[in-house]
Amino acid sequence: MNTSEILKEMNITFDDEKDSLFDFFLKHKGTKVLDIFPKTINYNEKYRTVEVFYQKVLDHCMKKQEFENIENRFLYFVKTLWLYNETYVNILSPEIFNNYYYKRNKKILKKNSIVNLKSIAGTDEFLLIKDKNVLGSACIIATRDISPVVFYFRNSKILFLLNGCTGLLYYGFPNDILFTKRVANNCSLYLHKAEANK
Repeated sequence: MNTSEILKEMNITFDDEKDSLFDFFLKHKGTKVLDIFPKTINYNEKYRTVEVFYQKVLDHCMKKQEFENIENRFLYFVKTLWLYNETYVNILSPEIFNNYYYKRNKKILKKNSIVNLKSIAGTDEFLLIKDKNVLGSACIIATRDISPVVFYFRNSKILFLLNGCTGLLYYGFPNDILFTKRVANNCSLYLHKAEANK
């Protein structure tokens, strides 16, 4: 499955000459943010002290276990949606295997998962995910800042862009918002409107 087929299924008109998929997520008023915070923090100095990203672990500014606890919330969220959906994934960056963060996380990423994901990195193609280890590796690629990853939960018509420890959700069917909100709450995560959409 490729990007244009998915967008067509979701009735999204999109001009890839002018916009990126990321820009579409930000501009659309129906997009929700999945985050560890209940709403956008507008005070940059304060936000920098609590922001979660993998480099903080490498710089010894955050304990690895603390990061992994937050990372696991996102992994559980994605795995829960995967259980109820035919799930496709796309790795946005073509350079992930030369990436500094990839080299730092080689051991945690499953070898068979990487072979499958390598074929779609930086392409227009989405890979159907049937194996939870491949799904887990795709999540880690995103949460550890190796590359942003887009998940398409086909049955629910949800596009989910995971980039670090935050994500953007676009719903093809608004009635699944309640379900994803319940899953997010169960994972100690919050769904709220994207700041650009308010």
